[in-house]
Amino acid sequence: MKTLIINGSPRGLDSHTLRIARAIAQGIGGECSEFTAAEEKISPCTGCFSCWGKTAGRCVITDGAQGLIEKIMESDFILESYPLYFCSMPAQMKTIADRLLPLTLPFIGKPGPADGEAFVRLRYEEELKKKKLVVVSTCGYGQTEGMFDALRAQYDAVSGRDGYIPVFVPQGELYGFPSLEPQVQRRLGIAKMAGEELGATGRISEATLGTLTSVLIPNRALEKIALAGWGEKG
Repeated sequence: MKTLIINGSPRGLDSHTLRIARAIAQGIGGECSEFTAAEEKISPCTGCFSCWGKTAGRCVITDGAQGLIEKIMESDFILESYPLYFCSMPAQMKTIADRLLPLTLPFIGKPGPADGEAFVRLRYEEELKKKKLVVVSTCGYGQTEGMFDALRAQYDAVSGRDGYIPVFVPQGELYGFPSLEPQVQRRLGIAKMAGEELGATGRISEATLGTLTSVLIPNRALEKIALAGWGEKG
């Protein structure tokens, strides 16, 4: 099995979210490669739609995006890893998402699909539907309810409601606190377990996912840490 981690964090290899994605990949086993957006020169999509016409399936821009598409086609598991920025993905990850347009077929004027189905048609549908897409994202808040709604709606539209596995984790900044490393290591152990389940069955159990996406510390403690970090009292 081959796993590809697409690290879309602006922090690059210092990403806290990446620690969770790497633990999941370790649990999956097999070969794992990483694509770090912060270290690549990928230009924004220009909206020329040549990949839907003259150069069907291929972008006219020559940069790292073509190599990424090749890695995606070679992999069995795709882990997209990044923190939540303003209720969506960071700019680096959005640029990558836009440049994956060659993997889709052109819009041909038909009405939108039924609720829960993807709004795009895949160019290499048979190959791509065999792959497992996991979206690993952290937010700084003490809950995930409501925080990931916009991001979830975007993936529902592009991949279909059942076309990806969301791993949305609260209190993401705490994964970089040395004083909380024992708690973090235990949680990364759960992430590895999630990967083992994913590799064996193609899914993550509700129990494992529930633990992985729960808070590390009580939210009142998080509030005190946050206030102290901004030099305020609470």
